Amino acid sequence: MRRRYPYRLRSMFGLMFCSIVLCSFSMPGAGLADSASSQWSRIDHPTLGTQESFSSYDDNIQITKTLRDTPVSRASDTQTDDSDITEPPAHSALEERLPGAEITSDPKDLKPRTGGMPMEVPLELDQPSEQREAAILKRQTLLNRFNPAIGLVVETIFGYTQRRQRFVDGDGDHAGSTVGTRLPANVSSALRTIELFASAEVDPFARAYLIASGHAEGINARGSEEFGKAFFEIEEAAIQSTSLPYNLSVRGGRFFSDWGFLGRRHAHDLPQIDVPPSLAQIFGNGNRTDGIELSWLVPVPFYLQINTGYGFNFGLPGEGPLAGLQRQVIHGSVLFGSIRTYFDLNDDHNIEFGFSGLFTPQSRVPGAVDEALLAVSDDDPIDRHTLNVDFHYRWYPLGRGLRQSFALHGEILYDFGQGRRDVFGNTVSRGAWGGYTYLEYRYSKRWRPGFRFDYHQLPSEPALVTNPLTGLAGTTVNTSGKRTEAMTLSPYITFYPSEFQRFVLQFNHSNYGNTLGPNNQVLFQWQVVIGSHQHGFTERE
Repeated sequence: MRRRYPYRLRSMFGLMFCSIVLCSFSMPGAGLADSASSQWSRIDHPTLGTQESFSSYDDNIQITKTLRDTPVSRASDTQTDDSDITEPPAHSALEERLPGAEITSDPKDLKPRTGGMPMEVPLELDQPSEQREAAILKRQTLLNRFNPAIGLVVETIFGYTQRRQRFVDGDGDHAGSTVGTRLPANVSSALRTIELFASAEVDPFARAYLIASGHAEGINARGSEEFGKAFFEIEEAAIQSTSLPYNLSVRGGRFFSDWGFLGRRHAHDLPQIDVPPSLAQIFGNGNRTDGIELSWLVPVPFYLQINTGYGFNFGLPGEGPLAGLQRQVIHGSVLFGSIRTYFDLNDDHNIEFGFSGLFTPQSRVPGAVDEALLAVSDDDPIDRHTLNVDFHYRWYPLGRGLRQSFALHGEILYDFGQGRRDVFGNTVSRGAWGGYTYLEYRYSKRWRPGFRFDYHQLPSEPALVTNPLTGLAGTTVNTSGKRTEAMTLSPYITFYPSEFQRFVLQFNHSNYGNTLGPNNQVLFQWQVVIGSHQHGFTERE
């Protein structure tokens, strides 16, 4: 028998069913969404861009929480299209070297740094890491362009000198006087060079540089009158043009002129420890002058450079431990010039030639009697002509030039000046020859043995005795006019631990005419370079 419910009870059941249905549609995740258990969701975010994903309800909750906690760098941005999706820029080690830099999608100023100025970050910082690093390096280059490049050279030497050479005895002014270098006899040491170099671009049209150098006298167990003292001087301070037309360049101030070969280098840059005696006899420690120099790189298929200039004084007397006791630097107006050319014979061999000349009208020689051994006084004006020819051969095998090479260099000088007097006491001109040659073989990247030969004549003979016929100073012991000659043989070896440090061991055997005997000397050099230190094409080895 079918049981019937009362009408009121059926109405109550109907209301309850309708309530359940309505609640199921109004609850999140119920109904169709709950039955499908997943849905397509579209995520719009100003930093991450627009992304579409097929996620569950729990995933949607996690994504919503992530977006809420993610910082937004541009609050004013609106939703973007799918084509605007970009990856957030990655940080690099280069950015960490810029304190205070923030990598954002919108350029901002760098935070102020101690001792620095805020600068704008270029737009390239929003690019991938490679372009961003290139932009930062370019920015640093531009900011440092007007900061000077600074370098420091420290050179110390140790030596053993058998004896101080001196002329034979007599009654002349030069009798018994010493010759050679200032390094004392026996074991000694000295701070030969401490050089400060600074160079910077002035503007797009010129650059300037400064070289200040100091040295101390060589001392041994007996000490020295200058013990504990160091001398400091400005060796070079010049301005050089950089953008003249027609391959022209002008340099003015105090500089080492582009004359000859080794004479335009500073003493610590020489391939050997000391200056070749033939150069030191005439110009001291270098071709320094105060004046102006014009250079022209001739537009021809091969290298050809012409230099000319005017200066006041020529030569660097030098007071260092290896400076010569006899030198005849020029005091007065000087006209100088040179021509230089270079040829590649093939990929492995090249040659270079240079011709230089100078003329000094009515100049004077400081210390003419005591230092230059001339027969004229310091105040006597004399005319001097000096000619120089330098030659070079280099073997740099292709692919092995940094580890194996051979070089032969040399200079021949002829100095013609009024440095002596005739039997009647008049100043007369007399020429003197001199020169050197050296070869160097690099059999590895660090080791370079070499050998140098040097020969020169004195422009005037030393006043050793009195001529009994005229009562004037004789030139030699027998007053025959025989030339006083000097010859030096110098084997050496160089070791480079790196390009910023070198050691040189050198032996000198010298024989000076009209002296009591030959002399032997051992020198050791230790040199380091800190910071910037550059040389041009003409100063290469």
